[in-house]
Amino acid sequence: MNQTGGRDDEWLECANQSRLVTPPFPHDDTHPYFIRRNRSSDRKATTFPETFIYNPGVSKSSSDASNFDEDFTNEKAALTPVHDKSLLASIDPEAFLNFSYTNPQFLS
Repeated sequence: MNQTGGRDDEWLECANQSRLVTPPFPHDDTHPYFIRRNRSSDRKATTFPETFIYNPGVSKSSSDASNFDEDFTNEKAALTPVHDKSLLASIDPEAFLNFSYTNPQFLS
């Protein structure tokens, strides 16, 4: 006999009256899984009081960085040097026209 009490085949039955997951749940009192469950605490755990719902309100503006660490936002960007100049020449600069930041070395 397996952990579920030998009723694995009942999960696969098509008759709605005898499936474990269909109301009125005929196996609630006899199936080993349901015997160990405390249903009243399960129901309480699925409802959250309003005081536990966290709403950070982070969308002040698209350029707002107040929720980031100042050490991170004040850090100078370390740009990776491009050793192959032909790679830069092969990129179409118009593909980056509307970007908020573009490496100045790329545009020159």
